[in-house]
Amino acid sequence: MVHDRVYLQEYNLPSSVAAMITKMFDDSEGQYYVITINSLLPESKRKAVLDHELEHLYFGDYESMMTADQLEFISLIRDTASIDFDEYVEFINDPFRGDLVG
Repeated sequence: MVHDRVYLQEYNLPSSVAAMITKMFDDSEGQYYVITINSLLPESKRKAVLDHELEHLYFGDYESMMTADQLEFISLIRDTASIDFDEYVEFINDPFRGDLVG
């Protein structure tokens, strides 16, 4: 899922928070997202955190009903798995998978 309007800001956040995404709505702009990156992080870490947050938007995680912990776990799988995560989820949810795996 690609979003047309994503704004970035840096702000001093608590050390336990690397970044956060806020879904916004404005009568003139409609829906948009603001990614807030912790400005206290080193520059190299801020770039990695931004990529991570953009990945959440790309995969539509913000619209998910999962908890933040669940979404972070899925993100970790996406980053480290040697299989395509979306294909794996489709396979697990396929009611006929028993026919394929005996």
